[in-house]
Amino acid sequence: MASTCSCWYWWLRGGEDHGVLHIGRAGWRLAAILAAITVAATAGWTAVLGTVHDAAPFLDAFTTVLSLVALFLTARKLFESWWVWIAVNLIFVGLYATKSLPLTPVLYAIFAALSVAGLLNWRRLLGVRLALAPAA
Repeated sequence: MASTCSCWYWWLRGGEDHGVLHIGRAGWRLAAILAAITVAATAGWTAVLGTVHDAAPFLDAFTTVLSLVALFLTARKLFESWWVWIAVNLIFVGLYATKSLPLTPVLYAIFAALSVAGLLNWRRLLGVRLALAPAA
């Protein structure tokens, strides 16, 4: 519950002086930190899932960690969140297709299409915001 509240707070009041948070870019430093966290957390979670004989421990761990990273980026309205959501959804399409679950890959394909639509919309909005920004 606390992380959900935290995400909503960032979404609604994460901007300058606790104001509106605008769509932005993640930057190389944050991307490197999140990549390192993804690798470490995926390795740890894969080990845990392996002990309970999960059917696909690495993919389950990887998609769980990537989903949390995507949620973090989305809560901060960072454009790169859509690339992560697209990756997660496409991995799920392949994972569930190989597990003979015929409707679930269709659902995640729809989620992937919605993620592409979100990416295109945020790219447009980010471009408009940057075009209207005063020159520094």
